[in-house]
Amino acid sequence: MTRFVVDAGVAAKWVTFEEHSEAARRIIAREHELLAPQHFAAEIGNIFRNKVLRKFLSAEEATELLTELLTAPIQLVDVLPLVPDAFEIAVRWERSHYDALYVALARRESCQLITADTALYRSMVTAFPETMLWVGDIP
Repeated sequence: MTRFVVDAGVAAKWVTFEEHSEAARRIIAREHELLAPQHFAAEIGNIFRNKVLRKFLSAEEATELLTELLTAPIQLVDVLPLVPDAFEIAVRWERSHYDALYVALARRESCQLITADTALYRSMVTAFPETMLWVGDIP
């Protein structure tokens, strides 16, 4: 069983129809161990809040999809031990601490971070090529 860290943007694609949704669904359809830092749930909520504000989804649709995602087979990992490494990553590569927590978790677990965040991917792939996997590149 392969282990991956998934970011909230990838998970949101599991239940929506947008660019790279099909690729993102391939990761959940297979037998993989999926990890995310504990703040993942808050990020999912924010993604769906934005979809409601931008009129992509009604509040009722977003609530239903959010509830579905919160039961997805993702192991949420305590962020406290990740903070020092994440902070270093955030400062050095000028990323948010939230994004850096995903990278720090993938590094600690010696696995890949699957991301749907273009800016995160582009800024980290050179520094951590073995860690970063773009959602559109999921086989």
